[in-house]
Amino acid sequence: MNRFVRIVLCLLMSVSLCACAKSEGPSESTAEVKEEETSSPATVTVNNVESFYQSLVNEYGYVDMYNNETAAEAYSRYRGFAKKLLVDACKENDNEIISPLSLYYAMAILANGAGGSTRAQLENALGMSVEDLNSFLKDLDSVHAGWDGQAAFRKVNALWFNTAKGMKLKEGYKDTVGEYYGNGIGESDFTNASDLAEQVNYFASNCSYGTINDIVSAEDFSSDTSFLILNGLSTGDRWAFPFDASATALQSFHNYKGEDTVVEMMHQELWGHWQGNGYSGFEKRLDNAVDFVAVLPDEGTDIYDFIAGMSDNIFNELRATYEEYSNMTEDGNYGCTADENITRLSFPKFDYEKEYDLNEVLSGMGLADIFDYTTSDFSEMAEGDPDLVSALYLEKAKQKCTIKVNEEEVVATAVTVLAGGLGAGGCEIRETIYHDLVFDRPFIFALMSGETPLFYGVVTRLGEPADQLIRIENITGKINIRNRPSKSGEKLGTYQKGEIIYAYEKVEAEGYTWYRIGEDRWVADQKGGMDQGPGLRKEKKRS
Repeated sequence: MNRFVRIVLCLLMSVSLCACAKSEGPSESTAEVKEEETSSPATVTVNNVESFYQSLVNEYGYVDMYNNETAAEAYSRYRGFAKKLLVDACKENDNEIISPLSLYYAMAILANGAGGSTRAQLENALGMSVEDLNSFLKDLDSVHAGWDGQAAFRKVNALWFNTAKGMKLKEGYKDTVGEYYGNGIGESDFTNASDLAEQVNYFASNCSYGTINDIVSAEDFSSDTSFLILNGLSTGDRWAFPFDASATALQSFHNYKGEDTVVEMMHQELWGHWQGNGYSGFEKRLDNAVDFVAVLPDEGTDIYDFIAGMSDNIFNELRATYEEYSNMTEDGNYGCTADENITRLSFPKFDYEKEYDLNEVLSGMGLADIFDYTTSDFSEMAEGDPDLVSALYLEKAKQKCTIKVNEEEVVATAVTVLAGGLGAGGCEIRETIYHDLVFDRPFIFALMSGETPLFYGVVTRLGEPADQLIRIENITGKINIRNRPSKSGEKLGTYQKGEIIYAYEKVEAEGYTWYRIGEDRWVADQKGGMDQGPGLRKEKKRS
């Protein structure tokens, strides 16, 4: 197992962005390219889920993934799954970062091995027939591969199967997985739980640039672990127009439970204005053509009520509200007079991770039967002793994600693990005009590649309690911000009269009282120009 999986992993991780890995192990088989049958009907029914994707090819001769014309229905069904996943995975007063696309890839591989009612349940939960899933995700890989090496996301799939009980993967299943999801397929003896956990964590670390290293432990596996389906997905790049770090300052953030904290808030002026019904937001592009889109519900709106009631397509709907000019009047000479809209954006820096046990979430999406060997059917995946094949079921579904947003870049990573069991008799359910736009309360965000959400996030709590910091108000004029508590320090920006900021600490140097307002960011109290005090209490501070 150890040597085989290391070979598979090395081959997997050598693949570039949006590519699928190949393995040269003795158990591999090459997928045959099959000619399409010209006599196939335009619309067929597969396990009560209408197959629509191929009918688009039959009607139009192609599927236009780039302009989202003929592929609109496919995107809509995927976004429906993505929104439901976000709603079901959210926990009150917790930050979220989840990748519906990473889970979608893994679940599609699982669905290809299902039969009977299990296949039908998976198709209904994922919104497409298995055949449509395969075609849609393969086309999605191509359309988001990018130009000049600038891929929208990096994705790697792997399928490992335990041969210790005498079973093996069906050749047809291996062919399909290889054709649509890559040849990262391994069959071996899962004899050592510690070794298996080490290989999964090695896979996770490589897929996530070292940000996800411990998604599983030896306790997650046993001699009855039957299969593993893995997906690693990451996206991110530098902002096309980075924030000016010298403009970043400590500001208040109002957490979901009402606690006032202080965060490092980035600032930037954006052309245009985005305003939906009951919410505002913005869109900013990364160098890899992925868009960061954030939505701020109107003040007084509960974030969880908003998420439950929002449209599956809300992030694209916000983008469509973009208005650069308003109140436009044509002058009759091909010219016009209009108001220019500018968004003065204030957006917090953040960096966190989240891990999900998805058994309960998937059960809530109509998939409870796949976690019980008495009701699951993965007969299309494996062959061998019929009693053992009939005992295959999904034992664990896990995902771990990370997100980092700062002045220079956005980086998001995800690893999904689906672990199969063998006749364990059930599953363990775990708890699972100027428009001032200030993200100083709970909000949601997404990383979008075209019409496709790669990651969804919810931010409900950030920063340090305000009463533990020093509140400062500038009551004179412009005060310089320097990189150290010294008049000879590099000037990073200015602090204007009337502004209120917060400081972590103060020191006496060169005859002034210096306040640290961020990492390597200091201001000096000159001639009693600042009021300061803990929390909301003010008291004059003289140097």
